[in-house]
Parts: sequence; C-alpha cells; structure tokens
Amino acid sequence: MRKYIIPFISAIFFIGCSSSYKGWPMSDQHSFLENCISNQSMEKNPEILCSCVLEKIMLQYSSLSDLNKESLQNWKETDLIYTTFLIDCLGADFNNE
Repeated sequence: MRKYIIPFISAIFFIGCSSSYKGWPMSDQHSFLENCISNQSMEKNPEILCSCVLEKIMLQYSSLSDLNKESLQNWKETDLIYTTFLIDCLGADFNNE
C-alpha cells in the first residue's frame, strides 16, 4: 500500500502546481485521477500513468466538462484519443524502466 501512496501524492503535488492549468480546477483533476487510477489497477504504476494521461488530456480539452461533452457527442473519437494518450504514456513508462 505504501508504494502506491508516494507516487499518488507526487502526482497530486505535480498537478497541484498547475491547478488552474487550462481551466481544469484541482477538484476536476483529482476526480479524473481517482477514476483513472481505479480503472488501471492492474498497472504497475497507475498513478504515474494516469498523471501522464491527464497532462495530455488537459492540453487537448479546456475543461473536464468539455471532455465530458465531447465524450457524449462523439464517444468513438474521444475513446480513440484517450487510448492514444494511454499508449503514449505506457510507452514512456516502459522507456523509463
């Protein structure tokens, strides 16, 4: 359990330094991270992976509500974008090992 707390706190701290980044309030960033981490529980470092994905998503979408609206209107494209970000971040994680 302890091995997961430090990366998670580090991810929150890193994101907290840019809490108004692209219109994403800290609460939305935290919500995204919690959801992502719970869905990536089989990954070795889900906190790091999800932080990477969040960074990429915040560059693509101006807010969580924009992401949610786009997901409802065009879920296939949004899913493809998310999957691409996930693969990019997984690749970055494997390259750092």
